[in-house]
Amino acid sequence: MEYTQENKEKTAGESGFNITLRDVVELIIANWYWFAISVIVCVSAAYLYTRTLVPVYQRQAVMLVKTGGKTANSDISAMLELQGGVTGSGVENEMYILRSYQLVREVVNRLHLDVSYEEDGFFRNTSLFAESPVEVTFFDPYHSFVSMNVTPLDVKNYTISNLVVGGKKLSTLQTEAGRMIVNLKPENLSTYIGKPVLVKRMSPEAATAIYKGGISTSLAGKGTTMVQITSVGNNVSRADAILSALINVYNETIIEDKNRIAVNTAKFIDERIAVIGKELGDVEEELTDFKQRNRIIGTEGNG
Repeated sequence: MEYTQENKEKTAGESGFNITLRDVVELIIANWYWFAISVIVCVSAAYLYTRTLVPVYQRQAVMLVKTGGKTANSDISAMLELQGGVTGSGVENEMYILRSYQLVREVVNRLHLDVSYEEDGFFRNTSLFAESPVEVTFFDPYHSFVSMNVTPLDVKNYTISNLVVGGKKLSTLQTEAGRMIVNLKPENLSTYIGKPVLVKRMSPEAATAIYKGGISTSLAGKGTTMVQITSVGNNVSRADAILSALINVYNETIIEDKNRIAVNTAKFIDERIAVIGKELGDVEEELTDFKQRNRIIGTEGNG
């Protein structure tokens, strides 16, 4: 049989375009190890990526804002307006105050957010707050960033880097970072014995800027004065604590503002009464002098 050029082209055309399912299966079977390696590599890469991601949590609270009367024009609103931060009125001003630097700075001070705690991990560190087994209190003013490892050994002993401190549960240490107390929290120690906890200290100003950036406010509904406060962070217990402290600080500020207005109003009224009383006394004296000079005798009419 003669194999012509035409037959060659026909055979090439058929072999080039007619790929069956069997051809694909045979190809996979013949190179199964490459496919298996690819799957393992992709799954491992995805697992490593997810393990290195820092989780971010969002916590929310809803608060009723009363904007009637003096509260809407409170002293703190006036101060912020003078600084160029507030131009609206009513609930908008209160929403701004809730995430203002002054209030967040007070939250940082109350919760000691300038000191942070992290559990050392293979892929990434885990942020700790209420669940931290240690609590470090610094007594001296902040001078520079501080970072150290505190490893609980038992309910009384711990190590700070290579320095071992034992004996008392509370110990005041003199370090290059200043005086500090390390307090072990027995309720959280069970899963952290022998595990280092990374303790960091930053300036209150830096902490305020960081946590202020994670706070946002919005109206809970159209036409209402219900404000939804959102706190975003990498630790649930800390986000909840920030929301609670922020609302408490706001309410205390409003109460202090009302008390200040009441005191100032009472003081103003007392001063005005004193001035009016003095003016009336002066008028009475002048009237008496005028009568005496002009020999005017008061008479009482008979009915």
